[in-house]
Amino acid sequence: MADFDDVQQEIESRLETQKRRIVNRNAFNALIGAVGGALTLNPAPAIEGLRKIFLGRAEVLDAGRQKITQQAILELVCKIDEALTNANAAVSTGRSTVTVAGLVEVIARDGDKAVGASISSAAGPVTFAPGTRIRTETNNVRNVTGLQIGDHPDDHGRS
Repeated sequence: MADFDDVQQEIESRLETQKRRIVNRNAFNALIGAVGGALTLNPAPAIEGLRKIFLGRAEVLDAGRQKITQQAILELVCKIDEALTNANAAVSTGRSTVTVAGLVEVIARDGDKAVGASISSAAGPVTFAPGTRIRTETNNVRNVTGLQIGDHPDDHGRS
């Protein structure tokens, strides 16, 4: 499952890919507005159009970032919906449900990676009992994950 930094990096990557198109479309629309205002002898649209051409770049990029962020959120919601649908299908086909309860505690020293609990995508339905806690205590560990759900690309298919 993607974490916050992965999603943020994806948003910035998409924005960088689309930046030129977003800015050019804004400049073109502003230029049309400026010319239209000049032709009608109304200075307000012409001034606003010129302002957008010269000063509106940051505003249009922010609007583009918001649109891309909404798309990324929608994609995540769709993935969550798909995972829930698959879990419900697994329950209805009789696959057993695993329940995690109590305290899951991991203590790691001097390592590259520590994972408190990892649930593979192929694990089937998993529920957490009320009061379940996952505690991961580390010292000199580079990458720490309390709860990992789904297969992470760094795992190369391992659970």
